[in-house]
Amino acid sequence: MGKKRAKTRSNVPLLSESGFDELTRHFDFNSLLSKLREIGLFIQDLEHKKVYPNQLWRSWGYRDEDMAFGNFINFVHPDDRKNVEDALGALDHSGEAYASVLFRIRTASGDWRWINSTSVAITTGPDGELLRYIGFDYDLTEQMEARREAERLAREAETLASAAAIINTELDLQHTIDAILEQAELVIPYSSASVQLLKGDHLELVGGRGFKNIHDILGENFPIPGDNPNTRVVQDREPIILDDELRSQYPRFLEITSPDVMAWMGVPLISREEIIGMMTFDRNSKPGFMDRELKLAQGFANHVAIALQNARHYEEMRSLSTRDALTGCFNRRWMYEAIEQQMELSIRHGQELSLIMYDLDDFKMLNDSYGHLFGDRVLKTVTEITRKALRKTDSLCRYGGEEFVIILPQTSESDAFETAERIRIAMEEHSWFPDSEDGVTLSIGCASMQ
Repeated sequence: MGKKRAKTRSNVPLLSESGFDELTRHFDFNSLLSKLREIGLFIQDLEHKKVYPNQLWRSWGYRDEDMAFGNFINFVHPDDRKNVEDALGALDHSGEAYASVLFRIRTASGDWRWINSTSVAITTGPDGELLRYIGFDYDLTEQMEARREAERLAREAETLASAAAIINTELDLQHTIDAILEQAELVIPYSSASVQLLKGDHLELVGGRGFKNIHDILGENFPIPGDNPNTRVVQDREPIILDDELRSQYPRFLEITSPDVMAWMGVPLISREEIIGMMTFDRNSKPGFMDRELKLAQGFANHVAIALQNARHYEEMRSLSTRDALTGCFNRRWMYEAIEQQMELSIRHGQELSLIMYDLDDFKMLNDSYGHLFGDRVLKTVTEITRKALRKTDSLCRYGGEEFVIILPQTSESDAFETAERIRIAMEEHSWFPDSEDGVTLSIGCASMQ
């Protein structure tokens, strides 16, 4: 935009000052000038410091005198000013007879208009200096906006197609959720966003990005129906945008998610006419979300719903081969894969990762004394006690017979130690044998990477 185009001098000789005066005597100059100004003509008389702007300038709220002495340059967009000055300089200094330039001009009301201005030198002085030039201004604002809108739509379509392709390459549910949130930011810029899955009578927040307290809110449930905007999205099966009304109508909701949210957008996830969840987008500053972004989010959500359904089906099938039949914990094969994946995420995002490993003391003697059925009940109870001490993002794995490993993403060494202590104390305080102080003890340890 804003490129200058200058042509070499025309074979038509420039008018001298006397020639210009002679030409105007043959016409009703004021009438002619008025007609030409209506179709975009302007005249700059540098010698006498007079200007005859066209009607465009008047329609933008300017007076004729506002354009005198070259003052119009003050209304040109700063990014385009040099192009305009270069075009005029070509007429004045390089002897070019013709110059055309595309630029933006500010109206008196503060709007910007796109103008294509073509200028022709008509009178020069004895030394070749420019005395008068005329030109035509054409308002191309509508054409430029249409072009920019077409370019924007093309970019959005390309981004949406690229994002859809990426999220649909994942099958692991957590990887799919991470990919969704990562690609969503390219489609619709946000401060924070979440993925929520419908489970019975509530939505569970299963993934989030941009939240300061993500560990605290991950796994948060939103009752449906309930006093939250999520209910409107699920029940109406339609996307919504909330700005000021979010703070006045749902203060408790903001306490759970983020008190800094200024604008909120909720989009349903629908697969095969069944609503499976929703996505939320937050912005912590104005302006809020626009209608075109709502439509774009809805198109993105269609791909997200398909990707999540595929990942959930894959996860269901995979769980049959990755869960320990007795305790319901993840098995050793799944554990190795999960640790490798979490290490990659930890390195990529610069986040801490910790592991806890423990085994039951003298478990063989317990089996020999009370029988294997009792031993199985102990293992089940151990896993139940352990799960109560963990977050929803943590993974409990059965490493061997009585050996267990806990994967704790985004967890420091000190936090992992505190978790291990809670588990150890809970095991000691549990009543294992009626009428006996004997219990089950653990040997436990922690490891972390940063």
